[in-house]
Amino acid sequence: MGKLDFTGAAENIRNTSLTHWLKFLFFAARLQATHFLHKTMANHKSSIKRARQTVVRTERNRAEKSRMKTLRKKALTAIASGDKSAAAEASSAFSSVVDKAAKRNLIHPNKAANLKSKTAKALAGIA
Repeated sequence: MGKLDFTGAAENIRNTSLTHWLKFLFFAARLQATHFLHKTMANHKSSIKRARQTVVRTERNRAEKSRMKTLRKKALTAIASGDKSAAAEASSAFSSVVDKAAKRNLIHPNKAANLKSKTAKALAGIA
């Protein structure tokens, strides 16, 4: 199979609603996942299932890591703005997500501690 290409798809769906756009992106991800499964054709039922699970888990992990990075940026932006209450709230939300990511082995527990420590130190620096 050749490489999948979705370059012309944006023009076709530019005028559609956000829901349709999200459905298309999900479909595209699944299509690429299917492409991956055919590309790495397994011979046993269990290995086919494992390949399917890997694709789903990779998508989920990617989304969680992206969410973690977004919350970190929001926390640092709130800290930089100087608003102590907003910064504390954003930092708390970020710490919660980081702890959950470490609990699920998405990131190493030491990395979680380092991220939380840096955020707490920056938060403490607000006058």
